[in-house]
Amino acid sequence: MTEALSPNGEALERPLAGRKLYSPGVIAGYTALANLPMGCILYGLNLRQRGQRRLSLIMLWFGAISLILLIFMSFKGAVPPFAFVVGIVAAINVYKLEKRPFERALQRGAIRARWWPPALLLVAVLGLLVLAMVWIHPG
Repeated sequence: MTEALSPNGEALERPLAGRKLYSPGVIAGYTALANLPMGCILYGLNLRQRGQRRLSLIMLWFGAISLILLIFMSFKGAVPPFAFVVGIVAAINVYKLEKRPFERALQRGAIRARWWPPALLLVAVLGLLVLAMVWIHPG
């Protein structure tokens, strides 16, 4: 890969150098295996790192609000049976949507974010939900 040069021959700073982005495969995996809101949140974080602040905020808010709704629905046992299928379809779409921008960002100096910190967060949240369910409905 060649480095971009200014008109006077000096190396230009790569605009995304050092910014961490989740790969399309990681986002798709979380979308399919964890839930759609988690995929929206990771995608929103990628958009933010690439400088798309407004769209990033929309995705982050949508992910956060839908995650809260999903949690309340699961407490009531009202998660629709087709939710897994929606997650698979959304995972395929987010993968296709994010593939090219991710590759371009890597060329501009971005680096791959580690896949496991969101997994730790999910495990912690699920642990808290289990504790909350035991506390609300003992026995």
